[in-house]
Amino acid sequence: MAARARSACLRADGSRSAAQPWASGKVRATCAPERTLSPDVGSLTASGYFNSLAENRVAVTVPRRLHAVTRSSEGLELELGVDGFDFREHRAFDAVVAEMGTDPVQELYDELLASSTNLGAVDLGELLAGKPQSVVRNEHGSLRLFRIGDAVASRNVHAAMLDAARLCRTI
Repeated sequence: MAARARSACLRADGSRSAAQPWASGKVRATCAPERTLSPDVGSLTASGYFNSLAENRVAVTVPRRLHAVTRSSEGLELELGVDGFDFREHRAFDAVVAEMGTDPVQELYDELLASSTNLGAVDLGELLAGKPQSVVRNEHGSLRLFRIGDAVASRNVHAAMLDAARLCRTI
């Protein structure tokens, strides 16, 4: 195992962050499950982003997903792997920051669900065909209710916009 760095900044699920935690000089490694870091960062902005990593001597490892963190005599031992394969590697750090994405806020959805005609259901065939949603599971409902973007799963703003466009273009 290579010499232990002081800390690691690891994204566990590919979610994106505009923060630059490495600017403190304490982060020595970062990894992401994608083929590159921050794939949503545009090409003009990316140069500054990667320059900041280089200036702060942050080691970049892609594609690696964080599978486990355990305490060991070396400090915090990370188990990293490549999606879809059995490959695993272990690295030790003093500290780990794992970005896990977001959890949807359920309260409003749950409150509105009983009032909806579709009870939150989406007909995927109609959605992909560009047809209006016709699912009716509650005859007494007064609205149609759909979840999009981060209300479904941790994703980027473009996914939410695509969800909204598909659902709303037929209204």
